[in-house]
Amino acid sequence: MGLINASGFREDVPHEAGAWVAFRLLSFSALQEARVAKQRTGMAMMVGFDAEQLQGIQASVSEKAQRDPRNNYDVLSLLRDSIVGWSYSEAVNVDELDNRTAQWALDIIIERNGLDETTEAQKNGSRRSTARSRG
Repeated sequence: MGLINASGFREDVPHEAGAWVAFRLLSFSALQEARVAKQRTGMAMMVGFDAEQLQGIQASVSEKAQRDPRNNYDVLSLLRDSIVGWSYSEAVNVDELDNRTAQWALDIIIERNGLDETTEAQKNGSRRSTARSRG
C-alpha cells in the first residue's frame, strides 16, 4: 500500500545488549523536507565563496560521495522524523544519541526507506545498495 501511517518497525541495537529503537517509514513530504533542509544548509555554507572557489569545491566532490544518501538529506531530520521510540529510560530525543547509535539508526532509515537506491537502479526498478555495511 502507498500509505505509511501505520508502517512502524523495531530494530535491536547491535552494539547494546537489550536496547532497541522503534522507527516509522518516512513519508514523501518528510523526505522532501529533509532534502530541502540539506540544500539550505549547503547554500548557507556557500555564502562568501566566489565562482572559482565554488567550481573548485564542486570538482573536489568524489563520485562516491555524490551517491551516498547522507549527502542528499539532512541527517537530523531523517533521525527526528523516523525514530518514534526506544528502550532507553529517557524520552525520545535524537540529539542525545551517541554517534555510533545515530549512524546505525541512519543506516536502518536509509535502507528501510529505499534511500540507498542509485538513480539508475530507480530508473530500472531494481535495488542496488550503496549504504555502508552495519557491524
